[in-house]
Amino acid sequence: MDGFRLVIVRDEDVSLWSRQGKDLTRYFPELIAAAELLPEGVIVDGEAVVWSDGKLDFDALLRRMNSRPSTVARLARTARFVCRV
Repeated sequence: MDGFRLVIVRDEDVSLWSRQGKDLTRYFPELIAAAELLPEGVIVDGEAVVWSDGKLDFDALLRRMNSRPSTVARLARTARFVCRV
């Protein structure tokens, strides 16, 4: 895959973490919303990718990491985002 490896931790809240321990929670609001449906105590290890125009779009994923929260929210609404586990 052409994405970010991350871990989703569903406790009282939901948090997303990189392999290096960086908190990625604010960059992927659509994954947070989906993970809130999981029962508490679940941990998901996978790779987050953006699917665009029939292919993976790593540049769109990188834009998340360099954006203000309002821009991240807009990007989340316009991109098809997939988490592969």
